[in-house]
Order: sequence, then C-alpha cells, then structure tokens
Amino acid sequence: NLADDGTLNVTETIAPAKDQVLQRRLLLDVAAEGNRIQHFEVDKVATTGDAEAISDGKALTVVAHGPATVAYAVRGAVADIGDRQQVSWPFASGWGSGLQNVTASFASPTTKPDSPECALGAPGAQTRCTAAQIDHTGVIRVQQDELPPEAIATFTVMLPSGTVPASAVFTTIPGPPGPF
Repeated sequence: NLADDGTLNVTETIAPAKDQVLQRRLLLDVAAEGNRIQHFEVDKVATTGDAEAISDGKALTVVAHGPATVAYAVRGAVADIGDRQQVSWPFASGWGSGLQNVTASFASPTTKPDSPECALGAPGAQTRCTAAQIDHTGVIRVQQDELPPEAIATFTVMLPSGTVPASAVFTTIPGPPGPF
C-alpha cells in the first residue's frame, strides 16, 4: 500500500511447496526506460513464519523454508512524470525458483489510479502479466501465472499529480539513448 508520505509498504505472503526452499535476491538498482537506473531503498524489514530477510542497501534477500510473511518499506517508487505520478516496483523479481502463481494488490491515497500494468522482462522487451485491473474501490489487483526463475516482474500505475511526495531517484547509463 502506498502511504501518504510516498512510502510503498509491502507485505509478501510466501508459501513454498513441502520441502522447497524459496530464495530471492532483488537488486535495488533496477533498469528503467530511457537508459536509466531507478534506485530503491528498502528498510523496516520484518518476517513472521519460517523465513529470513535482509536489505543491505544493494539488495533485498529473502530465504523461505516454509510458509512466511515478509514486510518492508520501499522509498524511491514514486516519480513525477509530466502532470501525473508513476509508481513502479519490481514486485515479484529475483526469485531463484519458478513460482506457480503470483498475485498482488495495490492501494493508494487516491481512488483514481490509472493505467495499471504488470510486465515481465527488461524495459523495451516486456510482455504483459496474466492480469492487471482496477476494482470498483480503486484497488489494483495483478496476477502472473507460472513466473519463470530469475524473471523481472514489474508493477506500474499512474496516479494524479501530487497524490504523494515523489521520491524516485534515477541515474543515466552512459551510451546512446534507449528506445524509450
């Protein structure tokens, strides 16, 4: 859920199959459109159940030996884009094993989110996730069936300008501009 201060508060529920260990290493510097890198910060990491999680400033690492919940706070997910804001987060990226079914929901201080998207792959070479839609209350729900190992699954949504303070930080990758 997106808080009034622009922090994206994330809670993940993890349910490995019996005798399966799920491991995730999500880099916090992520390729974005236009030959840029978006820099995220993750803190306030907490777990319940059979998992360990840590953010070291470069990556969020999760190891789940059984059913667990991992919660954390993300800064850097909201960018001002023209007369709107874009929220972006690689919500199901960096898992070392394939996942059978990934679902997520997103709520924000506005009831008027627009253009929700869930995409797999690097910027410019993405395919859409199984589903991304807004319900009648303004909550967005996304789903991806059969997420491959090490896949990049990114959620984005547009919000009205000024919904929350923008905190996204980008750096440009040297070289010719990308396709976007």
